[in-house]
Amino acid sequence: MGWKSKMLILIYAIVVLFSLSSCESATQQNGGSGREAIFASSAQEARNFASAGNPNIPSYINETLTFLADRLEGKLHQSLSSDESKILAVGFIKDILEAGDSSQDGYQVAGGDQALDTDRALAGFQALTGYRQWAYRSRIDKTLQPYSLYVPPAYDPDKKYGLIVQLHGYSGNDYDGGLHLAKLEPEDLFIVSAFGRGDVSYESVAEQDVLDVMEMIVERYPIDPDRIYLTGNSMGGLGTWKIGQLYPDRFAAIAPFCGWTGTQMLDNLGNLETFIVHGEYDTSVSVDIDREAAAKLQEADYSVTYIEIPGGTHSAWTEWAALNDPNTFFDFLNSCVRDTSPEHIRAVIPTARYGCKYWVNVTELDTSGDLDYFMKEDRQRASTNFPRYLPAPGTIEAQRKGSSEILITTNRIRAFGIDLSLAGVDPSRTVTIDIDGQRHDIKPSSESISFHILSDGVWEIDGSAGSSKLARHDGDGVAGLFMKPLIIVYGTMDSQRSEALEAGARQLADWSWTDDLRIGVKTGMFRVKADTELTEEDIQDNNLILVGNSVENTITARIADTFAPYYSAGKITVDGQAFSEAGLCVTRPNPLAPQRIVTCFDMPCDFIDSIDDVVLWFRFFSLRLRNNHSETGSYPGFCPDVMVLTEHPGIDAWSGWFDRNWENLEGQPQSD
Repeated sequence: MGWKSKMLILIYAIVVLFSLSSCESATQQNGGSGREAIFASSAQEARNFASAGNPNIPSYINETLTFLADRLEGKLHQSLSSDESKILAVGFIKDILEAGDSSQDGYQVAGGDQALDTDRALAGFQALTGYRQWAYRSRIDKTLQPYSLYVPPAYDPDKKYGLIVQLHGYSGNDYDGGLHLAKLEPEDLFIVSAFGRGDVSYESVAEQDVLDVMEMIVERYPIDPDRIYLTGNSMGGLGTWKIGQLYPDRFAAIAPFCGWTGTQMLDNLGNLETFIVHGEYDTSVSVDIDREAAAKLQEADYSVTYIEIPGGTHSAWTEWAALNDPNTFFDFLNSCVRDTSPEHIRAVIPTARYGCKYWVNVTELDTSGDLDYFMKEDRQRASTNFPRYLPAPGTIEAQRKGSSEILITTNRIRAFGIDLSLAGVDPSRTVTIDIDGQRHDIKPSSESISFHILSDGVWEIDGSAGSSKLARHDGDGVAGLFMKPLIIVYGTMDSQRSEALEAGARQLADWSWTDDLRIGVKTGMFRVKADTELTEEDIQDNNLILVGNSVENTITARIADTFAPYYSAGKITVDGQAFSEAGLCVTRPNPLAPQRIVTCFDMPCDFIDSIDDVVLWFRFFSLRLRNNHSETGSYPGFCPDVMVLTEHPGIDAWSGWFDRNWENLEGQPQSD
């Protein structure tokens, strides 16, 4: 069904609901308004289909119907439950059920005896075109998360399409965020607009949501992986800059509109197109930020288009589209194709999580030496409410010379790998790899090779790379757990502390908007369980955060040996130094499930002696969890593997990291 047909259905739904609303007073005596009756009826139809449990129906169909039913029943955040969005939901439900031929009761209602014509339904779902909202169940917290998708009206499953990933601005949503592009009805591009949990600046779990949505669409439709583009406005422009710099090898081009960025990771954009638009007189986000970024990209001789709208404001897309045929934006994107094997790679790596750049993958950084600001240029404006010190990022430069030679230059990097199958070298010839002036000859037919540096500065082949049975070390401590399946577990062993531990766990799980924090999650909350409720299946399938020490939390007690090295005579002792009136946060592989990660929070009464204090401490600590890696974040983040905690949730008494094998711990006191 095309865009114009969809608009007719939407207009029809609006007309029906508007006419019903005019006679609400007459229908209230029968149990509610006509509008609410339609909402309730549509929600029930959606739930009937979703609850039928037909195993042949794609999960995204039932998840979407359940999400839309939640909206109609007022179970979502108020910003996602307006009357307008409910009217849209009625139309979306109607489309999906008709596509599955359910209008003729051809689906199995729970407890009924009607059978769905599965093949017909699947064909109908796949043939849905136009722009509408969908939902999926996040593997991280098992919550339903919305996204909106445009499918070209003349969609042909035998044809390859490009994909635009659109990010909305602050206080926006996925449907409105992608509407301006979907209205243009490009013929050869899909458009997916990610919600990213609301207003979390596309950090942490929101960043992962964007990647998950993108991956789902690539798996479901014939998307050309070399024609994926990232764009967004305002906060969406920030997200475009940020995700583009962290994952440049996944995109052919990025296009931030009136966004903002730091400059330290711009080197990562050397092998894709960057299209920047900003208004000259933008009072919300200074044009100076994009001017500086564009100048640095141009200075590096990268491919960048910078457009500054004379007299323009923060409405960069609207003002640009008024001056240009907006379809030329699609023309620009379609001219960009991802380079999967660039000859030259320059990369800045904030943590090992972001170490993969094309055919190079950094697996360990050097975290030794003096701690320094990651954001040197932000030294003066860095808030004292948040961590001020970070180890400098690692950098790597890799260049292919002909078909049998690779030159590598590193700084603050201890281990990395090269995917020779992607690097563009001749597999039949011996390949010479020069690392910081040290020559290594690699035999033909090797698909990949890994190196690590010894204490004397000598690089050698790492024969044990990839053989560890432990979870990968991503280098971002407890913050990284919020980007994978997670359960937060509070202790119940100490009756005097259990209430406070539960309050801390629930605050840790809730990133929703509060008066104290202007940014927050609008959909979903991380799962919380008591230690007595946790199952063995939970332990095997999830990362865990244990709130409470070994005399407070039964799960912590089961793995007490993991944390024993950080205590002496019952007091916290790290690196030979004893700390009084301190807490402890340690992140390690879970000995009960070695491919999973566990973090233990020991929160002593010395500085958190009331439930209100616990809630407040964790509320501000969550800022570290959602902004943990780069200068492009709203706050400088700081989440090492081992943290000796203080009464200030952003300042540690001691901080340190393990190596990539989770063995040697390296760190130091954090000075003011």
